[in-house]
Amino acid sequence: MRTFVGALLVVAASVGSTNTTRATTPDADRALAAWALEKFDGHAHQAVVVRDGAIVAAAAGPPDSISYPQRVASISKMVTATAVLRLVEAGRLALDTPVFRILPELFVGTDSSWSDLEVDDLLTHRSGLPTNTEKWFDDTWFSCRDAVVDQLTNATHATTYAYSNTNYCLLSLIVAAVTMKPYAAAVRSLVFAPLGIDDVRFDVAYLNLLGAGAWRISAPDVARLTCTIDPESPRTEFCPDGFLSDLSRRSLVGASTSEYGRGVMRWTTGAWGHSGTLDEARVLTLHLPDGTIGVLLSQYTMDREPPVASGTRLYPWVEEMVEATVRVTVRATVRATGGTMGTPP
Repeated sequence: MRTFVGALLVVAASVGSTNTTRATTPDADRALAAWALEKFDGHAHQAVVVRDGAIVAAAAGPPDSISYPQRVASISKMVTATAVLRLVEAGRLALDTPVFRILPELFVGTDSSWSDLEVDDLLTHRSGLPTNTEKWFDDTWFSCRDAVVDQLTNATHATTYAYSNTNYCLLSLIVAAVTMKPYAAAVRSLVFAPLGIDDVRFDVAYLNLLGAGAWRISAPDVARLTCTIDPESPRTEFCPDGFLSDLSRRSLVGASTSEYGRGVMRWTTGAWGHSGTLDEARVLTLHLPDGTIGVLLSQYTMDREPPVASGTRLYPWVEEMVEATVRVTVRATVRATGGTMGTPP
């Protein structure tokens, strides 16, 4: 996919939680809708493409509209990490704060090595807390706190990278403790309200995951968050300035390990974002190396096997939908301006 640089038609439209300027044409929306209907074969989906700080195309399949909050699974971790960085910027938390100083009651009777556990170890999955994925879904733990106490009691602190839901479950408890609010209420104040995102929900089926995987958010609002934390994106109405400093944005996206920033997955291609896999949900928000953002949220019925094993496997789908959408947008712009297309992207 070649990078296209040029002017796009700008029209007003309402997408997601707030009114926002879109750089789009009806042709782009129709192209994305056709692509998504074929890919998802009638199953629920939302798809959004963002370039240069604006939505260039959006589409949704049955039964819900593009603005209806969908299960985003582990994309929730990006939300939680953003909330933590907002607290750091406000001086209410530091990346090197020892976790036991915030929640000392969780460490009673645990190994002494946990005294070295810092907030940043959780953000970057360098805590030593094991993955234990199956225990989140077999009624072993009925709450986030249960999971944290169990794993702190049966593990020791380590600094090697190991992706773990428990890291972000514990970060959720930290956000709640620092703000003295329930986690969901704190994140609404720290993240969603400042971005004008007002229709978000907690997935009641996965409340024990908290900020590791329980949010329901629409694709346009996932795209808004992704664009806003992007250090390279132009600051626009859709990707506002002043929400986080440039230093914090680079802290989130930057490579603390080869695979993970802070609440952000990284690919060897230079892309970053986050995937999610939960029951029949397969989701991905992806910032491609050329700066384009693609968001795919899909939900399959329980009687059908999803076509990809995990949200991460949607990577080539995002590339494909972005290429198709941008190509149509460029052609429509050229027709409207009377210019020449040259080499298609």
